[in-house]
Amino acid sequence: MPKPRKKALELAKRHHVTIRYNINTFQDFTFEPNTFDAIAFIYAHIHKSLRRNLHRKYVNALKPGGKIVLEAFSKEQLGNNSGGPNSLEMLYSKEELLTDFESLDINKAQSLEVSLSEGEHHKGQANIIRIVAQKPGN
Repeated sequence: MPKPRKKALELAKRHHVTIRYNINTFQDFTFEPNTFDAIAFIYAHIHKSLRRNLHRKYVNALKPGGKIVLEAFSKEQLGNNSGGPNSLEMLYSKEELLTDFESLDINKAQSLEVSLSEGEHHKGQANIIRIVAQKPGN
């Protein structure tokens, strides 16, 4: 069992919660409607040609009251040496993401400049976007 999966399952057990830990590509994931309480996109950069459709499929997979949590590099990151894709088609703007998640109630939508210190390739000033949004219902 991969180390991160084992750690996640142990933490879930310790905190008396159930998680389903899957590793898939975006394209291969089965999007069952109203299945998930939360979906996190943490530096999951999807090419512009696929992004909107995939984000909407994930929204459909949320249960009513379920949340999307997203943190990713913004288009302003291009040219920084602190990580992230080197292509505008793989970076996001807050406006694009708000359009992708327009059917959700937006709890937080921020464009920020932060200082990263997360290993050799993610160090220095970075431009990111943080979004927390909730599917209406419950």
